[in-house]
Amino acid sequence: MRQLNSSHGLLWARRLLAAAVTLYFIFGLALLALRYVVLPQVDHWRPQIEQQLSRSLGTHVTMGALSADWAGWDPGVRVHDLVLQNDHGQILLQVPDVQARLNWKALLPGHRGLLRLEISGMTMTAERLDDGRVSVLGALFAWGREPTELPDWLRWAMTQPVIAFHDVTLRWVDHLQAAPPLVLDRVRAVWTYSPQRGVQLQVSANAPSAAGARLQLRAVAPDLDAFLQERWPEGARAWLDVSSIHPAAWRAWVPAIPAAWRQGELNLQIWMQGADATPVVTVLAGLNSLDWAGDHQANVQIPAAQLWM
Repeated sequence: MRQLNSSHGLLWARRLLAAAVTLYFIFGLALLALRYVVLPQVDHWRPQIEQQLSRSLGTHVTMGALSADWAGWDPGVRVHDLVLQNDHGQILLQVPDVQARLNWKALLPGHRGLLRLEISGMTMTAERLDDGRVSVLGALFAWGREPTELPDWLRWAMTQPVIAFHDVTLRWVDHLQAAPPLVLDRVRAVWTYSPQRGVQLQVSANAPSAAGARLQLRAVAPDLDAFLQERWPEGARAWLDVSSIHPAAWRAWVPAIPAAWRQGELNLQIWMQGADATPVVTVLAGLNSLDWAGDHQANVQIPAAQLWM
């Protein structure tokens, strides 16, 4: 009887080994076919890819030339001239160059997303409309009035593990104040998302239209949906650094800057953090070469000062 059980177990071990070897060679052949047959021809299937993406993302997608490459075991696709439009033909997103690299874990149950998205050369515009709402990438933000509903394609993009932005230009257009566009150039940013850890964002940019001010932002939000529903996420924190602020250069976009502040440079750091729905805000303001023209010819000049709030 023991000999019969031993023979039966050995038979099943051989079958499992044979199945494993077979699957190994099938996977290897599929990988070779993907690398040397399928991906080199990816541009020929561009119309079908555009249709599938349009259905999946709920918006009209068009692309320029497609090309493929490999980094180790990870295949990647480069998309030129990616354009997303809504049903009315309005352009929501236009990117000259996008690199998408596949994460093999995304094919397993319980996993999703790409390993990395790299976006280069994009120009993005945020507008404050006449009714006070802010329009960005087809989404309308009306803080204090109604929760924000993100378009399906934007929510999909924001839940990818990593998005890196290179040489991006941001434009802020304020229709309420009729001010000229505030332009941020040479923007570099990294957006990371994890279902367990939430969102982390790092941004650096220059403001040439505001006398060359420099901006840096670091933010962590464990619960992105809470922020969209106008609640400060528990455990969220942010740090903003704006240096080389010249008041006269910013007055067009910040009318609250007094006209009496004639000259000087402001360096501003802001921390926001909190465990409940109301964040605690700490501000450090550094002043250099302040020249303040008071009433009755009472001028105030301060070489340097720091103020905590």
